[in-house]
Amino acid sequence: EGLEKWHKKADGKCSCDYSFHMSIVEWNEKTEQEIQDMIDHGITSFKLYMTYPAMIVDDGDLYKIIKKLNEYGCFAGVHCENAGAIDALIAEAKKEGRLGPENHPLVRPDIMEAEAVHRLLVIADAADAPVMVVHLTNRKAFEEVMRARMNGQKVYAETCPQYLLLDDSVYSKPDFEGAKYVCAPPIRKKADQDCLWKALANDQIQTVATDQCSFTMEQKALGKDDFTKIPGGLPGVQTRGTLLYTYGVRTGRITQEQMCRLLSENAAKLYGVYPNKGVIREGSDADIVVTAISGQAPVLKANDITKGCLYIHVGGWEDEFAVVKKADKIVCDEWESCKHRTQTISRMYVQGLLKDDDIYADLKDIISDKVKGRESDDEFIYFNSVGLSFIDLNFANETYKFAKMMGLGKDIALLKTDS
Repeated sequence: EGLEKWHKKADGKCSCDYSFHMSIVEWNEKTEQEIQDMIDHGITSFKLYMTYPAMIVDDGDLYKIIKKLNEYGCFAGVHCENAGAIDALIAEAKKEGRLGPENHPLVRPDIMEAEAVHRLLVIADAADAPVMVVHLTNRKAFEEVMRARMNGQKVYAETCPQYLLLDDSVYSKPDFEGAKYVCAPPIRKKADQDCLWKALANDQIQTVATDQCSFTMEQKALGKDDFTKIPGGLPGVQTRGTLLYTYGVRTGRITQEQMCRLLSENAAKLYGVYPNKGVIREGSDADIVVTAISGQAPVLKANDITKGCLYIHVGGWEDEFAVVKKADKIVCDEWESCKHRTQTISRMYVQGLLKDDDIYADLKDIISDKVKGRESDDEFIYFNSVGLSFIDLNFANETYKFAKMMGLGKDIALLKTDS
């Protein structure tokens, strides 16, 4: 039922291939029987929580679940925080009248994450099962992962851009701005960032994800008078690759090859879709991202981002290149009423890329294919309808001029929207 619900939300609305992590929030005979059903439907990973009242599983069920998943050849990603101690710290903060967002990291300290990681890995050791520690945030928790590995355990780890690039001073921003950054586990100290970057460089963290869970500031305002009511989560999917390249590869912290492993190859291997995904080779899916690096690229600003929420947590960071094109649907345009979807080729363009003759030719082919035979003045062909979605107006203008130069201008309408 849960899987069906999420398929209804996503099917037919996505321009890339996708799958799901399925959360297990209770354990009984029925749930155990459903594991095989999930696997039969292509689910290869599961999510468990050691916190949140509606989703937490206790230590006994944690043991049973990860042991059973291992028998099926799967593993769980686990959100690690000590729920009981955090609840006590929250109660203390409220009793003392500390209700602003600056208290969020204080009631969910690094030691409560590290304790939960330690406990998870002890239980996984007893179950003789691999596990993934998701959205790892700090040095103490990372040391627990490394200690378990030294003892022969198979432990995977994931972190996110917010933990690599922000520190907990964001929670003290005035005028309730700190609410933007409320997530769990919270953003940590600068020293924790350094630890995580070093771990990435040493191939000790396998993936960089986002833990994407975005809310508008209107929704965040639910916790204006009580930080525990601020919806927790940050946007981040659209900026992940940009940030990892800018602050990882460009600064020399990681290599381009490591970035590709962290964003693609490792995840494909972990979740059972390699070599269909995660590698460029004959027979693999053509899920290719082409990037071009411009030394004169603009700053990536919040209003450049396609978003449902009204902010991005990377506002103010100067990205070395700006993403101005997102996942293309190369086929299946609306007016041809295609009945099937093919593999998606994703390209990210940056300013200056149109100077390349190959890209000119590529763009010409795409536009020509989509507008062929469409000359009616009352029919507008939007860029995103032909597989060209721009979040940079200058780039869109250049493309429009190019289309006119190629004799396609009468078939193209340039539409500027608020988003």
